[in-house]
Amino acid sequence: MPGFPLSCKAPLLVANVPFQIEQRAILRELRIPKAKSFEDLHDSKLEAELKRAVDIACTLIAGKGIYRTFPIETKDRERIRLVGLEDALESLSLAKVLEHAEFVSALVATIGPSLDRMVEELTQAEPTLAYLLDRIGGWMADYMAGKIDERIEAEAKRAGFGRTMRYSPGYGDFPLSYQPLLLEKVEGWRVGVALTEGFMLVPQKSVTALIGWEVAHA
Repeated sequence: MPGFPLSCKAPLLVANVPFQIEQRAILRELRIPKAKSFEDLHDSKLEAELKRAVDIACTLIAGKGIYRTFPIETKDRERIRLVGLEDALESLSLAKVLEHAEFVSALVATIGPSLDRMVEELTQAEPTLAYLLDRIGGWMADYMAGKIDERIEAEAKRAGFGRTMRYSPGYGDFPLSYQPLLLEKVEGWRVGVALTEGFMLVPQKSVTALIGWEVAHA
């Protein structure tokens, strides 16, 4: 019999997330998929700028995240109601993802504000470096979400569950207007994440998402 998730009791904080900036991943982020390393570009100037951007990024990234798991109270083809959330989540696409789920983990992950600030400072004086840093930061935000995702998957597996894909506000018909509810219930403030009036995350290089827990089949 599957167990009850420990992360239902309170949000679980993950601080000082270790990371490694992968050259191949950065090149994919820059839409250069054929190159496996910076040296493969055969462009010494761009290679030097990329290496410089990576070195700077490594000093600015402070990865952390937090997540909490909620039992699913009721669901139908377009609406999911979670225990502990006052408002139901209305989304056909999300309901499809969670069709066989019994619990849902909500996560918030971020690399912190320092890289965004550096990009802003460099935009006028060194636009190429600013652009490269911004792309590295975008990839690293997703990387951090993946690290918190791994923690959720491990907990789900220990409790006897499989998992769904990660699904974020803004995907399909799941609107960004659910960001305040998710941030509040997961206590996103504990990792320094807030929202603008337009429901955009601050720091920008942050991610919110939901992951469903499904009964694992042999």
